[in-house]
Amino acid sequence: MTTELYIDVNTDARILGWARDSDYPSMNAVVEILVDGQPLARVIADEYRADLHKAGIGNGTCAFSYVPPSPFVVDPKKYLLLSSGFKFQKTHRHAR
Repeated sequence: MTTELYIDVNTDARILGWARDSDYPSMNAVVEILVDGQPLARVIADEYRADLHKAGIGNGTCAFSYVPPSPFVVDPKKYLLLSSGFKFQKTHRHAR
């Protein structure tokens, strides 16, 4: 299983990135955002991005975005990817 997670933007106003499991390209990954080990939100990586599609990263529908309820920056080391019980490893592959 090859799963990738990349955070493009991590500011106090938004978190943007993409996630996918190349062994299961038709499944959308779920990104769980944790703060100090506590769940903050879950977002589905199902947004289309033309740059991902052009780079051959699936059909381009593996991006996600999240707007935090209050201004803060989430430590990227605290992200956990979940999808149908699979465990994922983070990578830093960038499509842009």
